[in-house]
Amino acid sequence: MAEAGAQHRLALAALFAFGHGLAVLALAPHVNSRVQRLALLGLLIGMLLFSGSLALAALFGTPTVLAPFGGSLMILGWLVYAVGIAIV
Repeated sequence: MAEAGAQHRLALAALFAFGHGLAVLALAPHVNSRVQRLALLGLLIGMLLFSGSLALAALFGTPTVLAPFGGSLMILGWLVYAVGIAIV
């Protein structure tokens, strides 16, 4: 893990996990609809897939095939949450 690319992947994974974890914790008490609950679930699963894929790649050299899917799921989660706020 001494290579710079692996350290960068691990730092990026930690940054996304920390930021989105805080967001989910901050938004969860204010969920008023199923749409918002589904959006937060998407954010959580996306964060786990994205950050987990990058962390596993940095630590064990596995491919990062789940990172794009996780990132897309996080983006979709934010969009669905915004729609959920608009329709409540």
